[in-house]
Amino acid sequence: MKNSGLHLELEINILNKNEEILIKRVSKEIYKKGNFKVILQPLERIGKRKTKLFIAYYINKDNRTRSRVFVLKIADKKYISRDYDGWEKNLKHNIRTQLYPPKYEGRIGALILNHAGAFTIQDIDKSKELDEVLFSDVLSVNKKLEIFKKLYEDELENLNEGRTIQRCSSLLKEYEWYLRGNKSEKLICSWLGSSDIEYIKFFGVEVINPLKFMKDFGGFSQQTKITVKNIHGDLHPKNVIVNKNLEPRLIDFEWANKKHALKDYVLMEASIKFFQMSRTLPLTQCMKFEKQLVDFKNFEEIEALFPIDKDRFFLEAYRIIWYIRKKAMEFCIWKNKKAEYLSSLFLVSHGLLHFPECNSLYCLGSLGLIAEKLQGCNLEDLKPK
Repeated sequence: MKNSGLHLELEINILNKNEEILIKRVSKEIYKKGNFKVILQPLERIGKRKTKLFIAYYINKDNRTRSRVFVLKIADKKYISRDYDGWEKNLKHNIRTQLYPPKYEGRIGALILNHAGAFTIQDIDKSKELDEVLFSDVLSVNKKLEIFKKLYEDELENLNEGRTIQRCSSLLKEYEWYLRGNKSEKLICSWLGSSDIEYIKFFGVEVINPLKFMKDFGGFSQQTKITVKNIHGDLHPKNVIVNKNLEPRLIDFEWANKKHALKDYVLMEASIKFFQMSRTLPLTQCMKFEKQLVDFKNFEEIEALFPIDKDRFFLEAYRIIWYIRKKAMEFCIWKNKKAEYLSSLFLVSHGLLHFPECNSLYCLGSLGLIAEKLQGCNLEDLKPK
């Protein structure tokens, strides 16, 4: 099939003929001039998906000029329309193209996103030189994601020692490079001095302000040697992509919004309890701790119950989780916010039982207490407001 200089190059033959036609049509729509070839590298997402996922970029005939890297999704028309319609107006800096070959109307469609934060050309050629998100770090939950490590550790240490953030401009540039990939100086400057603002607009979507997040959580990390996680907003295994030539990475940062953020807070609590606290305190102490948490006792009430010095780690951990829950309530939509949080915690905790690093006895005890608490809830209070 002749395509006016357009060539499609695949690592392996995993496309059917209809999908190949579709990709070529989409490619010609984006790059209308020049003799170029499309390079596709197939990706896999953990868990079954209804879409095929690729990274794609374009090389002109002299093999010197390359385009930015795109994430390409192929799915049936109904699936793409259901999941992506309505986002285009918010993601002004992204490219979105949907073409449906008339002959195959209703069967397949394609979506190409100029996907901020997932890949750059350097990721393909020199992936080992960039900070990497390791597959094991995502799955074991308790480890801090490597993609945030370079960004946050120095600044948290400065905050804990009472010093001001001296590298504010550099910090913000690192944030937008690692998480967003957009080189807008105007956007970066708009963040300066904004540590008291809860949310910032990114591509028209509200996201948690990184400076505010550090200001709120920074004081807790150093005291207890518990490193809290940073907000991705939609962190689950299907947002981890793997490829035989690339280290596993996280995607979909820019889709994060308030309704997804609750999951990250729940993961923070589960990480502290089942992966870290359980290695420091005996099971009896952990369950005593858990009973107070299930009842949502505030920190002042708890402090009076554990006045002994040996309980200080317990108190510090409770203070962190109490604060995490307080922040998480901002994202709950049920009438009974506590029940919504506990429901999410139950599901996450149940899933963590599959990981050997998790203290399963503590986790099982926690699941039982949560189940008992949820049984007493009024079903009407579990509906959205």
